[in-house]
Amino acid sequence: MEQALDVSGTFKFQANTTVAAEVSAQIESIDVADGQFVEAGDILLTFDEAKIRQTASEAAANLQRDEALLTFHKAEWEKNKALHESGSISQTQYDQKLSAYQTALAQVEADKALLAKALEDQAKTKVKAPISGVVSKRYVEKGDWVSPGGKLFQISEFNRIYLEAFITDVDLGKLPLKKIRETGLTCTLTVDSYPGAQYSGNLSYVQPVANDMRLFEIRIYLANPDMNLLQGMVGRARIVYAVTPEVLRIPLRALLDDCAVTVPTEWWLWTQNRKPDLRQSASDCKIENSQKSSRGSNQETGSSLQGRKCSLKANLCRWLLLRNESRQCETRAK
Repeated sequence: MEQALDVSGTFKFQANTTVAAEVSAQIESIDVADGQFVEAGDILLTFDEAKIRQTASEAAANLQRDEALLTFHKAEWEKNKALHESGSISQTQYDQKLSAYQTALAQVEADKALLAKALEDQAKTKVKAPISGVVSKRYVEKGDWVSPGGKLFQISEFNRIYLEAFITDVDLGKLPLKKIRETGLTCTLTVDSYPGAQYSGNLSYVQPVANDMRLFEIRIYLANPDMNLLQGMVGRARIVYAVTPEVLRIPLRALLDDCAVTVPTEWWLWTQNRKPDLRQSASDCKIENSQKSSRGSNQETGSSLQGRKCSLKANLCRWLLLRNESRQCETRAK
């Protein structure tokens, strides 16, 4: 007998990576289509390099000019330093030359930083895919101006997907958490979008902290190489957490009066390796017609309750007899 937990939830891709702009520029071209499969390193988008090249040229010119001024102010400071040491100029005159030299030096360092940033931006005008996957979202159009950090695309890694479901702490206590953390627990999944199809997954994540609704998130991972399963689809999983052997199954309604024994609903009867005398048990329980007519009353007498108990036992024995006779017929046929 399998003891299982049935859960339902929605599928989510393993990774949904947002690609953002690293430069401030205008979009010159979009090189991929929505829903296109891309590999890591593929070009997704190209920015207009004109403004970035202009910024780099201006930074290079400013650097050249300020380096010339730095050379002049450095020479002036060194000359006045010797005069200051000999007492030929005042302290104020010396401080002015020193300040001019330090200002020119700081300006040259700033120009170098601006030039390096402009050259770095030139290398970032072609946006590349950081991971392999499918372009699931696009946030911009050709001609848009974007700033650093602006969203451009979302790329979803579809090769691996997981079913996100939520369970209570009572259901969580039934699961073998240690095994889930170490090796995972194999589960069977079905998807509403594909009736009749079954998938095999692995329960390998249990959220260690409950959410505001006091529910724990679980994730059942499964392979999705053909991208048949999409994010947002509804799925159902059967998590078998315990198996008990040597258990006899009988239909539940076989224990009730005036019911056929071939109904699909099942009831589990635990056996203790003992074979009862089925015919003797059946003969011991005789159902009186008067007991059947008293079912509609609001209160049942003690004899009526006893009759119903015998009725249940008789129906159980009758079902077991039919089952044994059926097996004997099958054995003789073989």
